[in-house]
Amino acid sequence: MEIAKGVWLVDGTHCNCYIRENADRKGLDLIDTGIFGSSQKIFKFVETLNRNLGSIKNIIITHGHMDHIGSLAEMKKATGASIAAHEAEAEFISGKKKMPMPQSGASLVLKMLSSAMKPASVEPDILLKDGMEISGLKVFHIPGHTPGSIALHEEKRKILFIGDTLHLENGKIRGPPEQFTWDMTLAHKSIRRIAELDFEIMLPGHGEVVLEDAGKLVREYASGL
Repeated sequence: MEIAKGVWLVDGTHCNCYIRENADRKGLDLIDTGIFGSSQKIFKFVETLNRNLGSIKNIIITHGHMDHIGSLAEMKKATGASIAAHEAEAEFISGKKKMPMPQSGASLVLKMLSSAMKPASVEPDILLKDGMEISGLKVFHIPGHTPGSIALHEEKRKILFIGDTLHLENGKIRGPPEQFTWDMTLAHKSIRRIAELDFEIMLPGHGEVVLEDAGKLVREYASGL
């Protein structure tokens, strides 16, 4: 599904994985890799764009939950792309530290999944920081859902990749699911910060994309936090 010129959503990967033409239009960026087994769907989608796997130059991770990095190791091996993640998330992705459980008390399901479906460890090549740019996207560190969650803002076209910090539910903007969120207080603070950005299209990690008035909807939601 093409969302905007040069930006596509890959279906069937459990989380929303996005492919975009990178800033110099000489390759592709992949944003998140989906759950285990998603790589084949991403491979096939790249073929529909008449590109080869070597066209993927950057794999940017919004956060290190298993449904977003389950296929990361396989994608890295197949593409040779650089892996980029926030510096606060890197040790979880590399397996040096365990992802912290929600402070409100992790659900039994989350604990079981974390033990049974641990993604293969991958060392990020690029450690992102707040305010950095990568491939024409400005990085915003938005801790809360996880310590190193990020948003990626394409300012010129007013597109925001938001990971799991926000999503659309029954036509309304909602924050991250509390049972999977490390620190809801920090998440709400991050949402209020994001609400100050200028964007029209919001591309979340789950659910439907928001193709118009996304910034207005997020500001309305943030005002009630």
